[in-house]
Amino acid sequence: MQSVVTDKLIKEQPELVEQIIRTHIKATDYINAHPDEAAQIYAKKTRANITEIEHSVENWDGKWISDPHVQVPSTVEYAKVDYEMEYIENELTAEDLFDTSLYERAKGA
Repeated sequence: MQSVVTDKLIKEQPELVEQIIRTHIKATDYINAHPDEAAQIYAKKTRANITEIEHSVENWDGKWISDPHVQVPSTVEYAKVDYEMEYIENELTAEDLFDTSLYERAKGA
């Protein structure tokens, strides 16, 4: 799970973006530490079937993360393939695709 915001929001309200990131980090940490409680909260908020949610949580092969650095290598590789297939005109780097500075500031807070 990653947070994505617009350049406009970053420029106009960087403090709000940092708070969104801090909230995302806390929520991710909570889900990882308390998956059963998180499933119950989700089911209650969405009125989803708790049995289905619990089954999904138990059998999901993914991982809840908040650190964008985990996704950088695969995203850069994906962009490289897009470039090689001529879907995009320029080969993009990690710096072109990611700005993790607000994450770093939020994580340090």
